[in-house]
Amino acid sequence: MQSRRVSYFQYSRLLAMWLIASSAAFLGSAGFSRAQATVLYSFTDNTDGASPAADLVFDTEGNLYGTTTGGTTTSGSATGGVVFQLSPKKVETVLHTFAGAPSDGSNPLAGLIFGTDGALYGTTQQGGTAGCGIVFQLTPPTPPAPAWGYKVLHSFQNGNDGCRPQGDLIFDSNGVLYGSTAAGGTNGTVFMLAPPVPPATAWAETVLYFFKGGPGDGQNPLGHLTFDTSGALYGTTELGGSSKLGTVFQLAPPVPPATNWTETVLYSFAGGNDGAKPQAGLAIDSKGALYGTTSNGGGSSNFGTVFQLTPPTPPATTWKETVLHSFKGPRTDGAYPFADVILDSKGNLYGTTSAGGSCLCGDGTVFKLTATTWKETVLHNFIGSPTDGNQPLAGLIFNSKGTLLYGTTYQGGKSHWGTVFEQTP
Repeated sequence: MQSRRVSYFQYSRLLAMWLIASSAAFLGSAGFSRAQATVLYSFTDNTDGASPAADLVFDTEGNLYGTTTGGTTTSGSATGGVVFQLSPKKVETVLHTFAGAPSDGSNPLAGLIFGTDGALYGTTQQGGTAGCGIVFQLTPPTPPAPAWGYKVLHSFQNGNDGCRPQGDLIFDSNGVLYGSTAAGGTNGTVFMLAPPVPPATAWAETVLYFFKGGPGDGQNPLGHLTFDTSGALYGTTELGGSSKLGTVFQLAPPVPPATNWTETVLYSFAGGNDGAKPQAGLAIDSKGALYGTTSNGGGSSNFGTVFQLTPPTPPATTWKETVLHSFKGPRTDGAYPFADVILDSKGNLYGTTSAGGSCLCGDGTVFKLTATTWKETVLHNFIGSPTDGNQPLAGLIFNSKGTLLYGTTYQGGKSHWGTVFEQTP
């Protein structure tokens, strides 16, 4: 497999996965189960892209959209990744190939989101005028134009701006985008990007919060943000907090005449039997409870956790964390979840792990946690090329009926460069 330049955070992820896969290979042969998972598309590392690391999104016609971190041109030179569409007939179309700095972004780690205008919005963690990544917009073609329109909405500048956005964007009801950057302002940021009000034509970025790091605050937010019904934002940081092992935070909107958003650390991870180093965003249920994963922690094996954080019931003021599942690792369970979990209508949780699984390859899993009992079921053990994907870094999405799950794997498939897959819950 040819080498590819990756970011520091990609390198950290892949190193961890390599270590667990290597150790699993020494454990001897082990059986594996196969649930109903189907590879819909295998990337080839040609003009179609390579190594997807982000969640997918559906449109109303059943097309899937996503990003890849890499790929090559017809002449064999490396690209900065692509935005792709996958039709229900399994036909892949590249909507945009990233050209890199200074005029374009490169190496997107985040997925896409549709705006009410039908356009796709996303980020890249590199490229742009300062090499710190961009926010971009892809507008569907207006016949007879055949191609999607592409526009860079913002280039991150580091310093007093953000740098290296890695989590998916979210919209509020006014069409304003919100996201986080892993760096910039020393320890990362939360930002908003407001659409132009005519006669203005440029989107306006505002940094809502600069993380301070250290024991009193988080550092390096990597996942997406989540709104509650009051308009407060929730997210995680990989580092910082009282044990320097990451946090869950809340960012509350200003109450006039105040103008600044207020950040509160809801929980600091402690490692050991607790989780450590969350790299994904959060899911929220109808009662305001938060659900997420940590890439490490969860006992002596340190293979990561799924956790629940429930809001306080007055007069209590402290949020309560509960570890719902600690991953056991190779041969028996998944290991190192880097992606978020999603909720179904019954409150069950679904997610992926980047490594572990019952076969000796240790190529990751799809798992389910049943609501209330929180019993884990491994739905699929990835086994890699050529018939399956391996090393999923992205989370899952449901189809419109809630009957099938969809995701991506960073590697595996016919050409070893990752897959899009469909999974029976």
